[in-house]
Order: sequence, then structure tokens, then C-alpha cells
Amino acid sequence: MQYERVILELLERVAKLENEVATFKEGGALVSKPLDGDGFSPRIRFCKAYAEEPGMVTNSRDATKYMLDGIHYGKGKLVLAVVQKYVKEHPDITAEKLMATFDKSLQGSLGVVRTLDDAKRSYAEYERRFFAADGNLIRTATDVCVVCSQWGIFNINRLVTRAKQLGIDVTVMQ
Repeated sequence: MQYERVILELLERVAKLENEVATFKEGGALVSKPLDGDGFSPRIRFCKAYAEEPGMVTNSRDATKYMLDGIHYGKGKLVLAVVQKYVKEHPDITAEKLMATFDKSLQGSLGVVRTLDDAKRSYAEYERRFFAADGNLIRTATDVCVVCSQWGIFNINRLVTRAKQLGIDVTVMQ
């Protein structure tokens, strides 16, 4: 079963449970009563809309491509290219400032950028989670850094938005 289908099924189950909880809170009997007219809470409706967003393939792996400076990229390599471009435009940037520019909220638990030493210390198999090959290392004024390679449909849009805020033009290819 594909991830997207599983996620949508789970969202529908959560919506049903939220509906039941709302009914119990009102002191009524358990009846089928939509939360907002369509049976979904605002949070669930947002997640469903996001999962059904144009360009996302729901029955197979999402293969959306992105273009930066005329080159086509998948999700992970796009992030690496964006960070490399930013560092090239800001050659004196420190690792701390780079990590603040591409803060952890854009990716999730791994963060977008980490120092190489921190990645090695924190993850035994850091080469699987970060672009750690010599040609992919990011050299800042203070430390050598690595870029996270773990990107999917639920976090890549935050990075694309951040890139555009920084003046880096990324085009989503449909």
C-alpha cells in the first residue's frame, strides 16, 4: 500500500474519532455529525488538501522535479544545490549562521544543515541521512557542514518557500 493512501486513510480515521469526541463533549449520543460540514477538522482538511496537491502522484512515489539555474533536480539534490548556491553567494558565512538561515523547522528532526562533526557524532550511519561525500560538503568560515538528504512531499515545500525568500529562484516542474 502506498504511503499517501495510508496517510489519507489514517486522516479519515482521525477525523471520524474527532467527530465522535466532539459529540461526546456536547453530551449527546454518538451520531455521525460532521465537524465542519465535510466531516473533517480544519487540521485534517489541510492535510488532505496538501496530500492531494497538484503535482503529487497519489498512487506511486512522488517524482516531482525542481529546476534551479536551468538544472533539474529531485528533492534531496535540490536542497543541496540551494544550500551550495547560498554559501557561494555568502562566502564568509559561519556554520551557525547557515544553520539559522536554513533552520530545523524546514526539514524536521534532522535539520537542513549540520556540522559534519555533529552529524558523525549523532548518527552512526550519517552518510545515509546527509550528503557526506567530499564533493557535497559545505565549507563555511567556521566548520565543514553536511546537508540533509531526507526530503519528501511533506517538507520540501517549506524549503522551496525559504529559498524564494532568500532570492533563490526554484521552479517546481509538474
